[in-house]
Amino acid sequence: HQLIKPITDKAGKMSWALMLRPEGLECHVFVTHSWGEGIYEFIDKVLNSWPRGARNAYCCMLSNPQNLDISGLICSPRDSPFAKALAASTHMLVVPNHHNSIYSRIWCAYEAFIAYSESKDIFTACAPPQRLMFSMSVVLLLGATWLLVTFIFSLLTISGAMWYWLLELLTYWGGMVSLIVAGFLPPNKMSRILICVGSSLGGISSGCFFGVALHRHLDGILPASYLIFPARDLSVIAIAALSEGDRLKRLQTRKEMQQLQEGYKGKLRDAESSVEADKTAILTELASSGVEKQVEESIQILLDAGMSTQTLRLASARGVGRLREAGHVNASLLMLTWVAIFNLALYQLVFGVGAWLNVVMMAQLVLYVVVYFAIGKDRRGFASSTFLRIGVLVVILRYAMETSMLIWHCFCIAFAFPLGIFLPIAGPGLVSRLPCVGPWVVYILMMRPHFKPRYKWMAAWGQGARVEPMR
Repeated sequence: HQLIKPITDKAGKMSWALMLRPEGLECHVFVTHSWGEGIYEFIDKVLNSWPRGARNAYCCMLSNPQNLDISGLICSPRDSPFAKALAASTHMLVVPNHHNSIYSRIWCAYEAFIAYSESKDIFTACAPPQRLMFSMSVVLLLGATWLLVTFIFSLLTISGAMWYWLLELLTYWGGMVSLIVAGFLPPNKMSRILICVGSSLGGISSGCFFGVALHRHLDGILPASYLIFPARDLSVIAIAALSEGDRLKRLQTRKEMQQLQEGYKGKLRDAESSVEADKTAILTELASSGVEKQVEESIQILLDAGMSTQTLRLASARGVGRLREAGHVNASLLMLTWVAIFNLALYQLVFGVGAWLNVVMMAQLVLYVVVYFAIGKDRRGFASSTFLRIGVLVVILRYAMETSMLIWHCFCIAFAFPLGIFLPIAGPGLVSRLPCVGPWVVYILMMRPHFKPRYKWMAAWGQGARVEPMR
């Protein structure tokens, strides 16, 4: 009323999109919303979640003439501008709001039906986390502070060099364990504390190494091969900052999913409409389609996973179960696992343990990174959780098979890493189609632990930071 309608009224009552582009544009993204969000909230969510490779979007408030009566255009839902634009698009973005679920509105429910019928990929539009860079910078600064303090202290008390090597090792693994536990916890205050602990321990570990290494280098007794350790220790601080970013993103994603669920009763027929004739026409078409239940299941996947794509819908149809946060990528745990295995291979290469086999392992790790960024957004959550589980198994076997390194190398090169590369390429949908074991394999690889607070103080600490609605 303040911008679009006054300007388009003077331009001849056309739509905003037609006013700017009289020749029209190809539709890549269909944006569905229920007019319950503010314009800044809408823009932030859409731009932050913009699909890769897309250029143009259809949004009803910009693409429909707001100064004209469009009831004649939507009297037949299948021939409406919404249906035609959605059929032409490749992605659909769902914009939540803090008032109610968009699926409590009949036209949004109908757009979900069209998206399912046309096999479109549906993604939740999430706002960027508030104070993301500031929070990550604080974690980095915390680690850097402990690094500097420990470095100075180690220079002043260098007589206990062996104790500092031991402290470096203990704090490194302590930091890694803290970040692993934080990655599996809900995004609450406890996970934030563990992230800060991990960054601090990473800083102490780095400070110990640099302090002792400087003295040994000056004395001429530091082997050049030991220069691989600073990268290992400093990676803990970097992963801690990444963990804080993951925590805030996960917290924001959960907020968006809660907004999508607010007021949605799980049935399309319970959706409301300001025009009863629209609801009658839509429900009639929905009933005759025979896929009403499948559309409701598709919406439930969106509520659980943050996205509803063909591969996730196929996996769900195969009986995998609830795909909670299947679209979330825990980048910090993924990087932590990748760095740990790469450092193992590099360490063994430097010290002459299975030289060429370690080169092959590192090449496979690099190939995994290439595959990860090449596959679709809907498979990256599956790719990260798969690699995390395979990586944990690889690290455990590395120390359990200390005297059988050739067998361990063969296991990694011939089985574990190829599996970690090819499973993400196939995606959860195709993997779930494996005879007998497919759904179980996907379930094991994608399941995420959910912790329920046992005591009141746990519940209070599990609330996490509040995410204020944007106006």
